[in-house]
Amino acid sequence: MALAKGLLAEGYLGEKKELAQDPWPELYEAMRMGLIMQGKVSGIEKDKEGTKFVVFLGPIKGIIPESELGGSEGERPQIALGSTIAFKVKHCDRANNIVYLSRKDAIEEMSGRTWQELRNEAKELISLSKKVRELQAKLNPPANEGEEAAAKAEISDEEKEKIRQKIAELKEKMKEVGPVRTCVVKHVTRRGAYIDIGGVQGFIPRNEISWGYVEDPKDFLQRGDALDVKLIDISEEGITASIRLLLPDPWENVETKYKKDGAYVGKIVKEVTRGMIIELEPGVMGFAPHLPFGNPFPGSEVLFRVRKIDPEKRRIRGIVVKVLRRAG
Repeated sequence: MALAKGLLAEGYLGEKKELAQDPWPELYEAMRMGLIMQGKVSGIEKDKEGTKFVVFLGPIKGIIPESELGGSEGERPQIALGSTIAFKVKHCDRANNIVYLSRKDAIEEMSGRTWQELRNEAKELISLSKKVRELQAKLNPPANEGEEAAAKAEISDEEKEKIRQKIAELKEKMKEVGPVRTCVVKHVTRRGAYIDIGGVQGFIPRNEISWGYVEDPKDFLQRGDALDVKLIDISEEGITASIRLLLPDPWENVETKYKKDGAYVGKIVKEVTRGMIIELEPGVMGFAPHLPFGNPFPGSEVLFRVRKIDPEKRRIRGIVVKVLRRAG
């Protein structure tokens, strides 16, 4: 029960409704100072000048012309109704209650700051990424090189294998040294998720979303999700990031949880040429050969008997001894 002193209006418990303030002073200040603001896209208009995105700033209409969108053509489908975008105020037309905004200017400043920060805090990752690309170029020299240059670049199968091993070692190191940054999901596809990291476009591959089997990234991520990711590759083309590496590794205690000749409940997640992939838990998969009378559909629950565990290669082999529940 709230106790109020003095002669107050009946029903008043000490909290007053805040009345809407005039937003024009803030907008003029943002324009003068070059401040970055954010708002939700509430409409899309088209006229002879092209497509315009509408952002309502209280009672004021904000317009972002197509020429002020910024980013690459591939990014623009990610700007949809309801998405939150960054912008700067370019011009205030108070007489018509309109402000003209620029996403391009905001993104350029944000990405410039982000790249500067990354060059300082991710020097080792950037260096390793560069080395990997140099080695990959040795394996796959550019097609436009002349025959003489291509002949000089020819390397033996043994040397190619050494290069592949070196690339694998460097990529493992890259997963260790990359910094953690906050991102926002902009677009999700079957391949993974496109993200924004301080104005810089990045990508989370499907296999870096979870330790477990990811059939559809949309089951895990949605547009507008904000989350931390670990950067695992940085180049001029963009950034590759991982969610999985920030999650507990299920293989750390596999040998204590599963034993040879033990039988465990699992789910068929995929059928391959020589058998089935069985998920015992997210990130822990087992392989079983085909059943003699045909395999159950993916999604079926089975009893999987372990025959061999190889922690180093992260592999478990076994057989399906019983179908517990059939899918489909």
